[in-house]
Amino acid sequence: MTLEELINARAIAGATYAAAIEQLHTAYVNLAAIDQALMNGGIGHDGAPDVRTFAELPQCQEKFAHPVFAPIAPAQCWRGEVTSRRDEILKGFEQ
Repeated sequence: MTLEELINARAIAGATYAAAIEQLHTAYVNLAAIDQALMNGGIGHDGAPDVRTFAELPQCQEKFAHPVFAPIAPAQCWRGEVTSRRDEILKGFEQ
């Protein structure tokens, strides 16, 4: 592999990683919010036995950050997005 090929391969891998992080972000927020909504006693589902969720929602996702391809600001908090999405789901819930 030449230097040019290696640089090109890095750009492709970086773009793939950035897209994967965005997909993870969207899926994580949606799944955690739906889980929380289902476990909410106000919607008529007691949360058991099939609704299990993440053991702990991390505050922020800096560990996924890459300085070039997937910078994640330290202030970006997926937990807050989960809460907002859950509230939207509950607000629009119809029994």
